[in-house]
Amino acid sequence: MSTIYSVEEVTLAFERSLPPNLIVTAVGTVSTGGWSNFRLSKIEHVTPPEDGIQEFSFDGTPPSGIATQAFESHKMAFARLNEIDEDNYWGPGIRIAGIRVVANTNMIEVNLT
Repeated sequence: MSTIYSVEEVTLAFERSLPPNLIVTAVGTVSTGGWSNFRLSKIEHVTPPEDGIQEFSFDGTPPSGIATQAFESHKMAFARLNEIDEDNYWGPGIRIAGIRVVANTNMIEVNLT
C-alpha cells in the first residue's frame, strides 16, 4: 500500500445507533493509471493529539507494471469508526474534534461540530 497523490473531498455521516457509528468517505486522485484497493488507514496515536483530530492516510495499491501516465480522479475509500463516543473518544472527557484525511500532496480536515 502507498499513499495516493491527493485527496479532493471528505464527508462524514453518522449511522443511527447508540452509540453511533461514524462513516468517513474520501475521494482522491492518483498520479497514474492502474491503482486499486483504496482504503483509509487509521493513524493510531499513543497519546491523544492536542487538536483532537483523528487522522487517516488515503492509501491504495500502485500499479505493478506499465501504467498510463495520467492523473485519474474519483477514487473512493471508506472507513467506519464503530460506536463512537464523541465526548470521550480519546479517553474520559477528551472529545474528538474532527477527521483529517492525508495524501501525498495535501490533506483535508472536517470538524465534527
